[in-house]
Amino acid sequence: MNRRVPLLVLLTGIVGISLGTVLVRWSETGPVATGVWRLALSLPVLAWLARKQCLKRPGLAIAAGGCFAFDLGFYNVALLLTTMANAALLSNLAPALVTVAAVALGLAHGGWRTWMALVVALLGALALTQGHGGNGHTLGDLCALASAVGYAGYQLAAQRLRRDTPTAVAMLGSSLTGVLLLLPAAWLLGERLLPVSGQGWLVLAGIALTGQLLGQVLIVWALAHLSPAFSSLALLGQPTLVALMAVPLFGELLGPLQLAGAAVLLLGVVWAHRIHARGV
Repeated sequence: MNRRVPLLVLLTGIVGISLGTVLVRWSETGPVATGVWRLALSLPVLAWLARKQCLKRPGLAIAAGGCFAFDLGFYNVALLLTTMANAALLSNLAPALVTVAAVALGLAHGGWRTWMALVVALLGALALTQGHGGNGHTLGDLCALASAVGYAGYQLAAQRLRRDTPTAVAMLGSSLTGVLLLLPAAWLLGERLLPVSGQGWLVLAGIALTGQLLGQVLIVWALAHLSPAFSSLALLGQPTLVALMAVPLFGELLGPLQLAGAAVLLLGVVWAHRIHARGV
């Protein structure tokens, strides 16, 4: 396969998931309910793509879906309570957490470098959360950090699942699990479950198309065809793109301390990625 094809697919996925993130702000349903629709509206397409394949490891698909539901629910809440840049950047701590978890579980070797990378990333996250006031922002930042934990678990489960499971089947199993978990959560939280206008339905359809089908699915496929080191650097384009789009769309600017924090956080994530990719 031409190496340009997976690269183009990855870049398309990054743009897609970034657009899906921005659209969450315009959803007429609650944040967790928005996550339900993102997954639910993608199910028919995933079912069609996986129609001639079977899921060999349902337990891993359920685990991946549960972690992704945890991630998506907290991430969507964070997008409404803090700046989009903070939500996207803090949730990007997931790769560093994956590296630490892999070392702790004996799946990789990193030694002191692993912990130093995590410390650097956390220091950047701490600086990033400074500079804006209000308890709402603080709660939003905490939700973004919680989503990073969920996404780290999803990455660990999805990596094992993709060893012998096609992308469409893996995504179908995890997405269905996510719907079954997020729907009762949204109902218990008393969120609005249905949009109130045709425009609201278009926003939900756009989130499913960009965030899930053109975002998550394409990224999962591309990662199987690209080196981990390169992929880790390319994926940093997602929080960066979200932060840039938030400036003209929502007037959200990062101050000097937050810009420095973002740079240090991304440095720690890159370091963690390189350790995990090399397995040293």
